[in-house]
Amino acid sequence: MRIMLITITILSVVFNSSFAQNPNLPCGTAPGRSAWLKDYQQDPSRFSELLESRNGGIMYLPLTIHIVGRTDSVGAVGYDAVLKSFCELNEDFSATGIQFFIEGSIRYIYETEFYSHDSVKAGGIRMLQYNVANTINVYFVGNPAGNCGYNLPYGGIAMGNGCIFGHTFAHEMGHCLSMPHTFLGWEGGYSWNGNPVQSFNSPAPEMVTINYTDFKDTIYLNDTLIIDTVFVENVARAGATANCSFAADGFCDTPSDYLAFRWLCSNTNSISGQQQLDPDSVSFRSDGWYIMSYAYDECQVGFSQEQIDAMKAFVLTKKPNWLYNQSPMNDSVGLLTKLAPLDAAIISDQNPRFEWNATTGATHYFLEIYKEPYAANQILERVLLTDTFYQTNRVFSPRPAIFPYAWRVYPFNYGNTCAGYSPVTYFNTVLSAAVEQAPELILNWDIYPNYTSAGNSFKIRISDILPQLATLNIYSATGQIIWSEHLSLDSVQELEFAVPANWASGLYFVELGTENGLRSVKKLILK
Repeated sequence: MRIMLITITILSVVFNSSFAQNPNLPCGTAPGRSAWLKDYQQDPSRFSELLESRNGGIMYLPLTIHIVGRTDSVGAVGYDAVLKSFCELNEDFSATGIQFFIEGSIRYIYETEFYSHDSVKAGGIRMLQYNVANTINVYFVGNPAGNCGYNLPYGGIAMGNGCIFGHTFAHEMGHCLSMPHTFLGWEGGYSWNGNPVQSFNSPAPEMVTINYTDFKDTIYLNDTLIIDTVFVENVARAGATANCSFAADGFCDTPSDYLAFRWLCSNTNSISGQQQLDPDSVSFRSDGWYIMSYAYDECQVGFSQEQIDAMKAFVLTKKPNWLYNQSPMNDSVGLLTKLAPLDAAIISDQNPRFEWNATTGATHYFLEIYKEPYAANQILERVLLTDTFYQTNRVFSPRPAIFPYAWRVYPFNYGNTCAGYSPVTYFNTVLSAAVEQAPELILNWDIYPNYTSAGNSFKIRISDILPQLATLNIYSATGQIIWSEHLSLDSVQELEFAVPANWASGLYFVELGTENGLRSVKKLILK
């Protein structure tokens, strides 16, 4: 293997930015092995005594999590989504003996240029502004330079909001802990002579060219292009043609893999449908079991033993400053019991107080209150609490019976965020006693026919009324108001409504509400 240092000004015509990073790939992380990993893989047995000194105990590593939004405070990923992603990270690493905890509070950054940045170098520069020392810094952004995520040795991990769930977090954390891709060398798709490898029908070249200019241990202040060559891994694990200890990722318990793009498993064994030929013309198919591959999430499971040993040795030798807390709170979180308002409750207080029990293992509670049905634009409040109650200042006016309010609570601690939300509890409010004592304003009304079609009409017949103003609302099945009209009930006894021709078939809800707040809802079906 050799490394060539060449100035960009000389080769800018030959090597463009797409060579270093393909935005169509899920990961924008370095396509090479670090100097530390190359040294480690020369003789991993040198680290055996150091690894044994851990006595098989769990290694706990601290994360500082930053949620990045735009400058106008829009776009930040949900707090609960980050908690779920963190849980998945620990689950993916559960078999490795490595676990993570969140150090301090989750931080927020509102900077459009960081939220959506077009190069890993631009992201790295901003990471250096916000990084917290002695922790692994993770940034959840809208667009991490066109990738699902990437890791910079001198900066931190950038995670794309669109890839927050699945194994991307664990994949980037593997990079952070010195792991290369299983298909190392194929990221650029270039053979040793510079020609793109476009067909798997021919034997692979003995070497491929890689470019890791943007993924150095520190930000270089000069315009140096770093080109490396990597031996292509043969299928053989032993014998004269075996090169697994120094080719590609350097691990012999991860099989050959040349698929540097997202791919689906062809069967339950996580094997690729794409047949490949190694330099000796031996055919094989990639195994997507490994998180450091580019198989889709449903294929990936974990890390090999050699990968695990290398990650632990990396922390012990290069990042011992991460090991300052080896007994963080990571207790499992017990069941949460809601105390008020109870399910289906009708309460008179339009500024309700929400209460629940102190859940075993929980130090924090994330409360979410929304209008039913659940949708992003129906969320009213999201609050992070350490108490087991919340008194809202928001006024919760009475809602249609079919679309009440709802609330749920996410209990967690900064080492265990896997409990998830409690079951949803529904509630509604009523008018104050003074209003409720007013005479009944709508005694009888009906829809006919209540089964029609777009382009036709239906009628609303109102009887036994007192003179007053009213509002007619029509809701879609998802709770969105799609029509609203004001009425004067002293002049209307029957109303004909023409259904727009572009309304889809399905269930709708027609609500008649008075100025005093009384409401009544009936169903309308469009065939």
